[in-house]
Amino acid sequence: MNKRPSFVNFPIPFDHPYTIPTLLATVSASALLYYSLQASHKRDLKEAIRQQVIYKRRHLKRKEDKFASLKIEKQYVNPFKEWNANVPLWEYILYWLGIGRHDYSAKDLERLHVIRPNLDKLVEKNASFIWLGLDGLIILTDPVMDHKKRVKPCPCQIEDLMGVVDIVLVSHNHFDHLDENVVKGLGNKVTWYIPLGLREWFVKRGVDNVIELDWWQEIHHKDRPDILIACVPAMHSSCSFWDKDESLWCSFVVKSKQHKIFFW
Repeated sequence: MNKRPSFVNFPIPFDHPYTIPTLLATVSASALLYYSLQASHKRDLKEAIRQQVIYKRRHLKRKEDKFASLKIEKQYVNPFKEWNANVPLWEYILYWLGIGRHDYSAKDLERLHVIRPNLDKLVEKNASFIWLGLDGLIILTDPVMDHKKRVKPCPCQIEDLMGVVDIVLVSHNHFDHLDENVVKGLGNKVTWYIPLGLREWFVKRGVDNVIELDWWQEIHHKDRPDILIACVPAMHSSCSFWDKDESLWCSFVVKSKQHKIFFW
């Protein structure tokens, strides 16, 4: 004769209303602790390798060799001794939970004036810094127009830039520097200059008019050979908690015969 299973004599009182929630909380806490310890070990190992590479490079004469981009275990790292990589995991978690972030008051927002740019002036030959205008070439930098990612609304829309912008410089892929809607909106109508590791992200969104550059690489604009775009080092990081540092970050130098512009 089959009997109904009973947990009366089982060491853990499963019939108690708090047992299952307590077990779930315990398992979750244990998993989080395990992941934290594992991540800490990997981070320490990666940092040791990073420091070793920096030490080996210290006597290199050429800055292109001493400060070449560095990738360890499929992740880019900063090859600078000044970089502090020992940020505790709990600080990342608190940040992404929004704890400790600064909330702007109404008084703060009043001081941030929104001025609509005069797009007609962008075609002038002189250097312009509404966007970077260099000898007639209009350069957009890290465009973010999504209102969710801005303190104040953007003074112009993607449609306003159609036929105006020639190239876009993207320094890295943090959400407040790379706007997916802008990428899809401008698409292949402009040429995108991006750091290593970002091409696949663009291609997945239907944009393949991209030029992917490593630190110290230079390229002349295809239609304006007098314009040189150089990708240069920067001290930063990239992307989210889940695919952190799988793409590079950079600064840019844009040069013509008359002007030099540095963007970071």
